[in-house]
Amino acid sequence: MKVLTGIITIVSLLTLISCSTYNEPVSNAASGAAVGAATGAILGKATGNNSDKRALAGAAIGTAAGYIYGSEIDKQNERRNRGY
Repeated sequence: MKVLTGIITIVSLLTLISCSTYNEPVSNAASGAAVGAATGAILGKATGNNSDKRALAGAAIGTAAGYIYGSEIDKQNERRNRGY
């Protein structure tokens, strides 16, 4: 179980690093999903009874929430750039 948690943490960190070093502008939806996944996995693991299921559920919920939030920010930025 600790191995799975370590793998989730490493994948989440690599995702965050890749988003920050990419040359093209990254959408807020992608960044939000990555940050949400990492945060959700950490919080899920911390609040559970050492159950990896909570870490995975937290990552899934965090990914969805981060994507939705980032997508809304992208929409606001697009409206602002168009002058609406």
